[in-house]
Amino acid sequence: MELLILTPNGIAYEGECDEVYLPTTRGPMGIMRGYTPVVGELRPTGVCKITSHGRSEFFALWHGAVEVKPDDQIVVLSETALPADSEEEALKLIQGRPLTLEKDEEDVKVASAKLKQ
Repeated sequence: MELLILTPNGIAYEGECDEVYLPTTRGPMGIMRGYTPVVGELRPTGVCKITSHGRSEFFALWHGAVEVKPDDQIVVLSETALPADSEEEALKLIQGRPLTLEKDEEDVKVASAKLKQ
C-alpha cells in the first residue's frame, strides 16, 4: 500500500507500508491491503503506527482526516505529524504540545487538491 501523511508544513511520510493504524473519532482504524474505501476523521490527538517489512514507525498526530482509496492508497491530512521512535515517545510528544487547530485557506486548497488526485 502507498501511504502519504500531509501536514501544512509538507509531507511527513510517503512510502510503501503493509499496515497502518490510525486514531479516528470512531475508534482505532487498522488498514491493510484491500481495505474498503473510506473517509474518516482523526481524533484531536493520537498515535499513528506504520508497519513495513516487519519494522514499525510511529507518528504523533493532531487533528485531521484519512482517506483510503480503492487502489490501496492512503492519504492522511493532519495539522501536525511528528515522528517518534516508539508509541510511548509519540504519546509523550502529544502530552508536551498544546492542542491547537488553525485554519489557513491555502492549506485547505492544497489538501483538497491532493485528495482529488
